[in-house]
Amino acid sequence: YRHQPVHVEALATGIVNSISEKQAFHNTYDVGGLEAISYRDQLTAIGNTVGKRVRHLQIPLWISKIAVYLFGRFRFVPIDSDTLTMLTSENICDPNPFSQELKSPLESFETGLKYL
Repeated sequence: YRHQPVHVEALATGIVNSISEKQAFHNTYDVGGLEAISYRDQLTAIGNTVGKRVRHLQIPLWISKIAVYLFGRFRFVPIDSDTLTMLTSENICDPNPFSQELKSPLESFETGLKYL
């Protein structure tokens, strides 16, 4: 499942610029990063950035759904059914209208990790 992470500074810039841009009035924008990458690739990139090897453990989705159903209501569990649904959905969009119309420069996921 692919996602398009966007750096918080790019998002904030776009929101601030939307206030002064007349073309943004009454418009909605899909917000996404430059590239669509899988959650696994995101974790690998984070590990590479901080110099740690990431080991991936693939758990079948049906097991994850049962675990979330049984334990998701507890505060110590970091995932609930809504989060699992979001993570297993293709969340991709065309980032150009947001980036170009609101003058919010986007960068690759790995470039955005350089602050770590």
